[in-house]
Amino acid sequence: MIILSTVAGMIIEIGIAKYALMESIWIRLSAMIPNILTARFNGMFTDFVRNNVYAARPGQTVKKLLADITAFMLFQVPLYAIVQGIATYPHIDVKKIAISCGTVTIISLFIGRPYGLLLDLMRKVLRVPSQILGESKNP
Repeated sequence: MIILSTVAGMIIEIGIAKYALMESIWIRLSAMIPNILTARFNGMFTDFVRNNVYAARPGQTVKKLLADITAFMLFQVPLYAIVQGIATYPHIDVKKIAISCGTVTIISLFIGRPYGLLLDLMRKVLRVPSQILGESKNP
């Protein structure tokens, strides 16, 4: 998440929301701690969403795509808004935060599933069991 959020975040913050370079760098640095602290909860939430749309069943590629996009959006966009608010305090610019979060919401349509695939790959490589119903607990 750190790699993905650093690249995408800086493009959005500087290119679209018009944050200064140093503001974006500060936001990116500030985002690393919450991303590390919430990583496990993000994975659990993704599993929760996948389980509730029955995305673990064979042949449910579209459901898994939608589940990953939904989980990414519902988890990351609010976290992103909070990080921006904390990182830019006391000079919070609600308009910039709204633009950034709106853009992340749209971009989530394209990066939610790749992030879900990356999450699954990292679980397999690190031998972390999935909490998805119907999938093997031993990768």
